[in-house]
Amino acid sequence: MVPPMTTVPVANLDVSVDLGKHYNITCHDVQTVKVYSDCRIIGFAGQVLATPQGPVTTDGYFDHWLAIEMPDGHRVYLPPGVIAALEEVKK
Repeated sequence: MVPPMTTVPVANLDVSVDLGKHYNITCHDVQTVKVYSDCRIIGFAGQVLATPQGPVTTDGYFDHWLAIEMPDGHRVYLPPGVIAALEEVKK
């Protein structure tokens, strides 16, 4: 005889990502896994790119790409759907 299943309510936490903290971000695509270590999330890319000739509209291609800043200051832009894990770095 199989015992009856019980359910336990799960708390609905209002958790947000703190943009002042640093994270290890694990990304994957079809063939590779890459970890961006000790980076800071700076926001999302939008529909307009800054170029030396002035702003250029991207027709939405870069919408919702996550912009991160690496420890040496260079930026990386991650397209939607590649983030597998976001781990807060303890400082």
